[in-house]
Amino acid sequence: MVAYNGETGVTLWRNQFQLHPSMPINDQIEGAALKLIRDFVASVPYQGFHIVDPLIGKAVFEEGRAMYAKVEIGTDAVVQKGDAVQWVRLTGSSPLFQEGGQVTVIADGIVTDVERDILTVEIRRVTDLTLLREKSLVRLPKEHQRLQENYALKDRFKKQLSPEMLVAEMKPSAPESNEKRSLLTSIAAIASIAALILLAF
Repeated sequence: MVAYNGETGVTLWRNQFQLHPSMPINDQIEGAALKLIRDFVASVPYQGFHIVDPLIGKAVFEEGRAMYAKVEIGTDAVVQKGDAVQWVRLTGSSPLFQEGGQVTVIADGIVTDVERDILTVEIRRVTDLTLLREKSLVRLPKEHQRLQENYALKDRFKKQLSPEMLVAEMKPSAPESNEKRSLLTSIAAIASIAALILLAF
């Protein structure tokens, strides 16, 4: 079984299932197809999409000192408050969802609210906030692991077939607080005065 990108024709995933030679093919084909479809679902390296809430009208919004975003996931996904979230960029050659692909984490955060299939995510670290836009790919590590455990075909090649995972250099998304900046400025000023006093003696 092979899955392609419908727009570009790039191969996303491929796998095969060996039928039992002593059983009729008609009795096996449906079960084999279902196992392969589930394996394809487990191989997808993202589980959601960044969306713009129509009421907020922004891809990223601020509440207090924290930055937030909305993410849409599948209705069957198992996600809870506190779960980790990663924004990813998918690059590489075919099969893109397997050894030909490379998944780069460009931002991360945690789930702060779950409302049916919409998550509110607090952004903790990010390479560049402008990269977090509508339809950006979002990975849920815990949900990805659940899909792998429940749906992926258990074979000795599975680890070799996964896309390469990379983490880009990220910085905290929340701006430094005024109090912290004031404290650092005060400490620097006191240190300078102390240095001048020491030099005077």
